[in-house]
Amino acid sequence: MNTANNIKEFNEYCEWITYCNQDDDYDGLSGEWYYFDDMNNTIYYGVFGNNNSPGASRYTWHKKYDFLQEYFTECKTWQEQKEYSIEYIARHIEPILGE
Repeated sequence: MNTANNIKEFNEYCEWITYCNQDDDYDGLSGEWYYFDDMNNTIYYGVFGNNNSPGASRYTWHKKYDFLQEYFTECKTWQEQKEYSIEYIARHIEPILGE
């Protein structure tokens, strides 16, 4: 942890990230991920795919919120994201369901 700013290293929260907006990539899946650090009002987030794994420092960011309402509003926005993109669902899930 970067104690000066209470910023966590990826290995401190990697087991608790949530994936969203996943879609096919030529090399597997790509998409976004997030993690809420409620103790520090910080959201960690990033992208993966195209040979970039979650937590690659170049594709990982964080935002610390001074106001709880702003933090919870942004958390809700992340939580409303779909696990898979609409395109992915149309290609892979709807055919299975017969829709």
